[in-house]
Amino acid sequence: MDYLPIFVGVTAAAVVLQACILVALYVAVRKSSSRMEALATEVKTKVLPTADTAQAILVDLRPKIYKRKGFNECGSRADRAARCHGE
Repeated sequence: MDYLPIFVGVTAAAVVLQACILVALYVAVRKSSSRMEALATEVKTKVLPTADTAQAILVDLRPKIYKRKGFNECGSRADRAARCHGE
């Protein structure tokens, strides 16, 4: 019995199955990519302005906090200022 036609048929079916799986993967990745792009846009419009505001508040408050707690500009206590400046 000649098995060549059976082998060719099984191989062809496997190739078609692989092509179908690749198309399904492509569609899934494309759909996921569009969702991720929408999420990134939402983050840019909502979260980034909030982060910028928080950064501005921190920049404004940091010197005040350091001054109140007795820190110098190097971030160390005033009693250790000589070590901070290498003196």
